[in-house]
Amino acid sequence: MLELTKKKNSLITIHSDEKQSAKSPDTLVFKTFTGEIIDPKCYFGVMKPGEGKIHKSCAIRCISGGIPPILKVILDNNKSNFYIILGEKIKQKILDKIAEKTAISGRYGKLNGWNYILTNAQNIKLIE
Repeated sequence: MLELTKKKNSLITIHSDEKQSAKSPDTLVFKTFTGEIIDPKCYFGVMKPGEGKIHKSCAIRCISGGIPPILKVILDNNKSNFYIILGEKIKQKILDKIAEKTAISGRYGKLNGWNYILTNAQNIKLIE
């Protein structure tokens, strides 16, 4: 995640071949994902580790300060998918779930090369 400028066109689409459409949330597929909520600033940056319990307090501060929360989902082939977590006032409602094994249910889609999950606090549960 990188902001290039504060001007009107600060967000650009790199994947021009990807079809973009403004889908209604009601037309998106509802699914449950299991993973860890991370902050992308540290995870994709130079913090090592930028995930897990050792990084929890830093991730809470980053997400509280405005960094969008991301769900890291580990796939069967040991690779990862990442989903931006979206929802009304969602950042403050997930702080106790950061760096924990978490299940998030919601409608998911893809925009500008990023996967996202549109959810609410009731659909985010810790896995014991």
